Amino acid sequence: MVGGIVDAILLVAMALGYIVCYLANREEKTLRLAGYLIGIFIILLSAMLIVNNLVLNLRFCEKKVSLVMP
Repeated sequence: MVGGIVDAILLVAMALGYIVCYLANREEKTLRLAGYLIGIFIILLSAMLIVNNLVLNLRFCEKKVSLVMP
């Protein structure tokens, strides 16, 4: 159950990164670059954490199945 909540929070973080990039598009040059960097950083970090969470869940499921099956 906790894994679902974590995934939902990471998806919201990814959406917020997109919103930062969208709002950065409206700004001047220096602020636009800073906004893009911050938004892309948020998107990449949340994407990496989502993939990491999926890999860890897959490994946990494989171990759980191997313990059940003789």
